[in-house]
Amino acid sequence: MPAIYAHDRFGTDVREHMNETLNSLTNRFDQAYREGLQGPDIFFFITRGIITGYSAMVFISMRLMRLLFSAMH
Repeated sequence: MPAIYAHDRFGTDVREHMNETLNSLTNRFDQAYREGLQGPDIFFFITRGIITGYSAMVFISMRLMRLLFSAMH
């Protein structure tokens, strides 16, 4: 698990690429933004599906990961 510094550094780097509106919002709510960088991703831990046993975010994450890796080939 990455350290607090790594998450904070990532969030700082992301801010440099945000549009003006998002940058303004994250500056306005800086404490919430920085706390959110530390996780956990609450949507990843949503109650598991009845049939599959996995949350919706697990499927979304896996799909995005597959798209990323397929684009790298």
